[in-house]
Amino acid sequence: MEVKSRTVANALSTAALGATLAAALYVSKPTTLTMVAQEDIRIDRLAYSDATGFVAERHGDLISAGESELVLGEGVYHFRSTSDVTLVRGDGVDVIVPQEKDAWPDPPVAPTIWSSVSPEAWAKHSEAFSTKGSGDYGPRPVLTVITEVEAN
Repeated sequence: MEVKSRTVANALSTAALGATLAAALYVSKPTTLTMVAQEDIRIDRLAYSDATGFVAERHGDLISAGESELVLGEGVYHFRSTSDVTLVRGDGVDVIVPQEKDAWPDPPVAPTIWSSVSPEAWAKHSEAFSTKGSGDYGPRPVLTVITEVEAN
């Protein structure tokens, strides 16, 4: 098995949170991830309704510091951390980290559970976990994503 790793230095800082790592997980099929974190982390999952649009809702219990296994169904998840995080992932998960305080990169195609959501509405989904703020408040946490690839 080949293991690929990429490290993403996050450029987000806010006065209230200090340097903060923010990441979105786009899960296209049910999957299990391993997360290694130095602090307790809350995972939010996006929910959608025509009346309110996208809203981030807490998903499960707090993830304790250390190594944890996350079982995620199809959908979009979000977390923040003030320390480094490592994710080990397999197929079916895209990880996106904004590089500016207000701008999330273009997301992948909406998961099939939201196939009825218009492209315009989907383009606004990241507002549900917006990370607005300004300033530079110390060292920035790092997200390392490890992908296990089957050898041919």
